[in-house]
Amino acid sequence: MENRVNLFRPEEPMDYERRIKILKQRKLEDTKIKSKMKVYQDGDDYGSVPAPEDYQFHCIPNHENGSWYGYEGWSKNFHKLMSEHPVYIDSLDAFSCRWMYSMIWFEEKSPEKRLNWNPDYSYDHLKPEQEKYGIVSGIGADAHFGGDYELGLSLGWGGLLEKLALYREKNPGREEFYDAETLVIQGIQTWIGRAVEEAQRMAEAEQHPVLRENLGFYLDKYDRWSRYEPEEKDAVLVAFATIHGNTAQAAGRMKEILERRGCGRGALVDLCREDQAVAVEEAFRCGRLVAMSPTYDGGLFPAMDHFMAHLRDKTYRSRTAALIENGSWAPSAAKHMRAYLEAMKDVTICPTVHTIQGAVKEADVAAMERIADEVLA
Repeated sequence: MENRVNLFRPEEPMDYERRIKILKQRKLEDTKIKSKMKVYQDGDDYGSVPAPEDYQFHCIPNHENGSWYGYEGWSKNFHKLMSEHPVYIDSLDAFSCRWMYSMIWFEEKSPEKRLNWNPDYSYDHLKPEQEKYGIVSGIGADAHFGGDYELGLSLGWGGLLEKLALYREKNPGREEFYDAETLVIQGIQTWIGRAVEEAQRMAEAEQHPVLRENLGFYLDKYDRWSRYEPEEKDAVLVAFATIHGNTAQAAGRMKEILERRGCGRGALVDLCREDQAVAVEEAFRCGRLVAMSPTYDGGLFPAMDHFMAHLRDKTYRSRTAALIENGSWAPSAAKHMRAYLEAMKDVTICPTVHTIQGAVKEADVAAMERIADEVLA
């Protein structure tokens, strides 16, 4: 395993086809090495890379047999591994880094030495039936577990820590569980920080412009996501929900007004027709938001309500937002959108909040002109 820097002359062509060819060759080299390693000889050819020969993991045992078990044992050893696991980055690759170890591969978890299961919890009473019926037990083995990835992607690592802190208070007496969960996430954050440092080192040393740019792409994304900064600070997303088409008409006018003022590469998203994933992606790309919605049953139209809930769950923050509602009788959409946004961190809401009554009129256009000035200020 090595992080390759400056293997190619700066003037060498490095198009997509060449990168794929080189990556394929490197994959074949890695697989040849892994085929001679015991942990790969009875398993899949995972997306990992072989570890350097001079690295050895020394566990933190919490049992007299030298292995580890339970919440404390697994979380402490995972955190330790993340703090010292060698960082491998290939500047030709689309992945920012690769893994080398599964914790069950370590000698301290050897099934041959019966270290894979805590001996303090005997299952001898099950063994006669296992032998009688030829059952290959999964006790002490690992297994694939499909967690709720949407939850993790929505909250982010910081959001997951906040949620753990919240439920720790609600469930006293479960400190061991919450300590372990927290330590695992902190271990992942440590790993990401180490990967960023290595990518920075490689980017500073790399002379080939394409490969240096690829490393810079990783760094830019990590940096922005860690600080919740938009990819395009001056771009404005106009996100709208509409019932009869009046709010859609107003949203179109709003985008025209913003474009005349040079709002960057903005976006216009119909929340009733576009996938919510598209709307959320644009919200995080753009530094500014104009949210436009009719009132519906005394509240928000469902499409806008779902959009605001997605932003809240994904820890939307550090943005400027403007609100426009539509309704001729007891309009309240702006109030509900404001409640969502005020609960988010560092979201500045423009002072002008305008109510359109049905179709767009000249007075509405004048108000949208003021809102455009405020959201772009």
